[in-house]
Amino acid sequence: MKKADIERLLFYYLCGNETAKEMSQGNNITYEEFDRITYILIELKFYNLLMEFWDEFYNQFQEDIDKSNTEDFSDSFEREISRCEKWLYQFCEEAPTQELQGILKEIFDIS
Repeated sequence: MKKADIERLLFYYLCGNETAKEMSQGNNITYEEFDRITYILIELKFYNLLMEFWDEFYNQFQEDIDKSNTEDFSDSFEREISRCEKWLYQFCEEAPTQELQGILKEIFDIS
């Protein structure tokens, strides 16, 4: 079993139905969903799964990614941080059990 497969199993174990649905929709996800899942995978340090995820969707979102990389975030830095914190909080809240929610909040340092 590859590391990405192990990470995928762990990810599906940790995530709620909404995120699992987004991951399994194939090419039907939005750029916002792609960005959100990418951020969560980075925070979980699931880098092998992240690479597979990017391999699958990079071409679909290449223009959005390029645009995002050239934007000046100095004006929206706090808004971007808030958005990412919201994604992590939602991911924790969607976890299937309260125990997993607590573990994820510890991992992400969310109080």
